[in-house]
Amino acid sequence: MKYNLKFAVGCLIVTLAVMPFIYFHFRAHDIIDFFDRHFDTLEVLFASLLPLPVLLLISFNLKFARCCSKDVGRVAETMAAARYASCLVSLIVLLSLAVLIL
Repeated sequence: MKYNLKFAVGCLIVTLAVMPFIYFHFRAHDIIDFFDRHFDTLEVLFASLLPLPVLLLISFNLKFARCCSKDVGRVAETMAAARYASCLVSLIVLLSLAVLIL
């Protein structure tokens, strides 16, 4: 599956996915004490929640998908790949919420 995304958009999505791990590693010491048992789950939850709006925008908004795609002729491929990725990320969000609740 080819994503057909511009380099800057791909970097934005990857940055949004990696940023919570860096933040929780360096800054969130009081959160660690409060959620000590589910700390890894919180990282995964925030790492999957941050890129989800961008993926949903690409997958359902044609103008935004045109703006983010490398080749404008293959916008449908970009939207399909973003829809597939947002489904996977949504599944990760649901699983991490289930682990956090249970």
